[in-house]
Amino acid sequence: MTPRERRGAWVYWTLVVLIALDKLSGVGLALSDGLGQVNWWRGVILPLCPLLGMIFLRDGDRWLRWLMGVVLIAAGGLKLFAVGRVMFKLAEVGTPESNDLLLRVFGLPVGVLVAKEVLYMLAGVAILALPSLRAYFEYRRVGRHMRALADMMVVRAIAAEPSETTEEEPEG
Repeated sequence: MTPRERRGAWVYWTLVVLIALDKLSGVGLALSDGLGQVNWWRGVILPLCPLLGMIFLRDGDRWLRWLMGVVLIAAGGLKLFAVGRVMFKLAEVGTPESNDLLLRVFGLPVGVLVAKEVLYMLAGVAILALPSLRAYFEYRRVGRHMRALADMMVVRAIAAEPSETTEEEPEG
């Protein structure tokens, strides 16, 4: 593995860990209210899809790299747009004193949400544009095909060997 591929592996696993922490914490919150109250589709299955996509991206499939990059950019951008729109609408209807209170009360949670969505957008851009990530995914993809080829060659070699039960004994 070249240094560029190692750097790509480091970036990839960092992104996977950050996305896993975010998604699994959301699923944990959804499940914390009791299994009877869980909306399984929106609370569990949909949040785990990007995480599963990131995990399967390890094999280096090009179509999955493009899909995950676009999904992460779009999801982060749409949520960032929604948060910005809500905050601007609230600031528009309020007085300066109420806006100050709004900023003090909701500033930190909104800031964390904005940072998280910017991270998703940057992760999508990194998956699509970073040369080290592309090199790592290519290394994984080619390595998977080479292992499959080596396995196929071993199977053919075993099949080509004469077995001990079919050997004829020399007459003598």
